[in-house]
Amino acid sequence: MTIINYFIVNEVIQYLYKNIDILNFIKTNKQSYSFRDSIRFIQYPIDYLCKTQCTNTLPKRFKTLMLKQEHYVVILKSKNNQLGSYLSTQVNLYNIFLCLGFDLALQPQTLPNSAIRMYIHDKFKNEICKGSLPVSLNLLTLGTSFNRGFVADTLPLGLKELNFGIDFNQDLKSCHLWSLESLERLTFGTDFNQVLHRDYLPPNVLELTLGINFNREFDTDSLPVHLQLLTWKSTRSQPLKVGVLPSTLKTLILPFTYDFPFHCDLWPKSLEALQFGKINNLIEPGSLSNGTLKHLTLGYYRHPLSKGTLPDTLTTLILHCDCGSPIQPGVLPTSLQKLQLGTSYNQEILPDSLPPNLLILSLGKSYSHPLSIHAIPSSLQVIHCYHHYKLNLKGLPSECQIKKYVVDQFS
Repeated sequence: MTIINYFIVNEVIQYLYKNIDILNFIKTNKQSYSFRDSIRFIQYPIDYLCKTQCTNTLPKRFKTLMLKQEHYVVILKSKNNQLGSYLSTQVNLYNIFLCLGFDLALQPQTLPNSAIRMYIHDKFKNEICKGSLPVSLNLLTLGTSFNRGFVADTLPLGLKELNFGIDFNQDLKSCHLWSLESLERLTFGTDFNQVLHRDYLPPNVLELTLGINFNREFDTDSLPVHLQLLTWKSTRSQPLKVGVLPSTLKTLILPFTYDFPFHCDLWPKSLEALQFGKINNLIEPGSLSNGTLKHLTLGYYRHPLSKGTLPDTLTTLILHCDCGSPIQPGVLPTSLQKLQLGTSYNQEILPDSLPPNLLILSLGKSYSHPLSIHAIPSSLQVIHCYHHYKLNLKGLPSECQIKKYVVDQFS
């Protein structure tokens, strides 16, 4: 009965959003109150702790700690680090937020070691001392102004996601990231423009994001060997060379403007999704074919698509622009199952231009042409369109669903 009651209590408090409401609820009887230190409250009462320095009246489990600089000063000044020791060893919580205005160097044994996510506000510029971060951290997000390296063993070895802010631009040798064998996702912010070398990066990174100012060439030893997703946001990109992309890469998001010729040898055989921003050069037939590409996004591309331009393995195509002319019959591969036309696409869909196995068609906000029943394949199951678009329902496949959106769902 006790186990059942505990789960009932724990389920009910998921719908309560204030500590006082949770406390009032469990006070309804003696048995439910006995779960006080087993259930998880919302926000840690750090104001109360710093004011009274009394620890034995507080529950042990919370979701979030919002830590201000004035709180941290009290913690650091407490006798024999009493409050810091209590927080680091006795308090169990999920999230730590260092609030706006916090800019003190983080000291060892002052933060709850149980925390799994930590977010540092945009103005924080100070040092993060070795041993100051919770050992259980899975995620660390550093704010805009942080631009420092790390001494060895500063970052928790169990970290899985690390996000740097806008100003970070440190030589990776000074960051000791290579020791983070558990790290899977790494994001560099706007200003990062340092040389990449896999020896200075976490060895098992699966997802890497580079900011808009990154303007370095990739060499064959630049990227982690296990990388699966590369997001490259640069506005001033360098050309890719054959062999620089890892053989494990599955998704590649190229810079907004990639103004260099490319051919099929650039893409690893593992690549399944490719996203372009603005392409000024003509896409030559066969240049996208690697034998495995399934998802393709073309941003601003003003050239007509011709036969052979799109790989015959493609299942999803997203066109954000209208490519200068209507898509002709035979251009879209027969393997295509989803076609999404972006906000600015307004070329007529010609009869027989849609592939025979298409399942989903998304019309953009600007699309204004009538949709001929001769253009709709019998395989079509869903049409996405906007509320203002007038669609003639006569002649549509009997099982085809029409889904209309008021807001921009697929720009």
